[in-house]
Amino acid sequence: MNIFNSIKPTEEYRSYVTYGIAALAAESQNYSHKEVQKELKDYLQIARPLRKEIGILLAYLQMVDKNQDGLNATIVSLISMPLQESADFTFEPRLDRRIVEWEYLERFCHLIFQNQGSTALGKSFRALCYLEENRDVEAKKWIDQALAQEPKNEMAMLTQAHFLIKNLRRQEAATLLRSTELKKFPVGALLLGKVCQDLNDQQCALENFRNAYLQNSNDVTRISPWARANLSKEKEKLAKTWDLVKKGLELQPHYKPLIELRDQLESE
Repeated sequence: MNIFNSIKPTEEYRSYVTYGIAALAAESQNYSHKEVQKELKDYLQIARPLRKEIGILLAYLQMVDKNQDGLNATIVSLISMPLQESADFTFEPRLDRRIVEWEYLERFCHLIFQNQGSTALGKSFRALCYLEENRDVEAKKWIDQALAQEPKNEMAMLTQAHFLIKNLRRQEAATLLRSTELKKFPVGALLLGKVCQDLNDQQCALENFRNAYLQNSNDVTRISPWARANLSKEKEKLAKTWDLVKKGLELQPHYKPLIELRDQLESE
């Protein structure tokens, strides 16, 4: 019996149930890892609450099961997600969030990094965990080491882009995201759109938000900036924005940027 199907939580609690099952599998020596791995991989496909945190636990389970190809693929997926994504979702205040904090996940990050050895991918992953934990100085050390080892390593370059954006080094980030190596990554358009928006380059922002949305039109991290980019007093564009907001909130009703945009539209 599929353990996920045996539990019927509301949408509000689904992320915690999924995370709890993943944590139980990670903490238990006698738990069926393979039983949960497919469900966890499916959960990672679009932006949801605790997606990256659940991905860390999936990576650990793959490491324990000696599934190196699966582990490498999950690490690439984690680096390819927006940084600190869960902060953009509302959470039920009665739920204890201590177990989903990155301080708890640090132990798994460390063990996964040890498994990866001295590879550029492993160093990029170590840096990613530090960025999520707001330990940026330590993150930069591992990014620098990964790039020194492999200057054109795509995951090291993408992790560097995350670092530059987080530390408001937008021009450097824009240059890096326009590189041949990073242009092919779907998250690249999303990140470049946000950087261009911060640099007041509206044409660049509009183009990249549109590309990001077309790459995955069911992901709220792409729906939200495209909806806001279309925000206008023109009747046709306003209707398009409303349609995107409604679509996004149907997919993820707890996504704060869309909630804020809906409230703004309703107040005008």
